[in-house]
Amino acid sequence: AVMMAESSSSSSSSEHDLEPADAAMATRPAPQLSAQDVVRCQLTALQRGDVFRCFKFASPSNKRATGPLDNFERMIKENQVYNKLLYAASFEITSALQLEENKWRCRVRIKPAG
Repeated sequence: AVMMAESSSSSSSSEHDLEPADAAMATRPAPQLSAQDVVRCQLTALQRGDVFRCFKFASPSNKRATGPLDNFERMIKENQVYNKLLYAASFEITSALQLEENKWRCRVRIKPAG
C-alpha cells in the first residue's frame, strides 16, 4: 500500500537527514529532524505499536484535527487505512515534496504485517 503523510519540519528535507536508524530512534521532535526523519519516527513508532510516540511527532495542526491522544489512538486502530501501519512488516519513504516553507508531504510504501 502506498500512503501519503504530511509533516511539519523547519529543516530542509535533505540537508539534515539523519541516518535512518538514528532518526527512527528519536524519542521527541527536534529542529534537526527533516520531514522524512519525522515520518520515519512516526512509522517506526507505529510499527512497534507505540501510538503515543507517533502522536508526539504529529504536527500541531494534525493534533488539533485529531484531538487528544485518545482520539488519535482510536483513529489509528479503527481506521481501515491507518491500522495497517500498526506492526507493519516494513515501510519505505519513497518521496518527499515541500508544500510550504515548513510543510512537507511524504509518500510511503507500507508492507502490512501478515
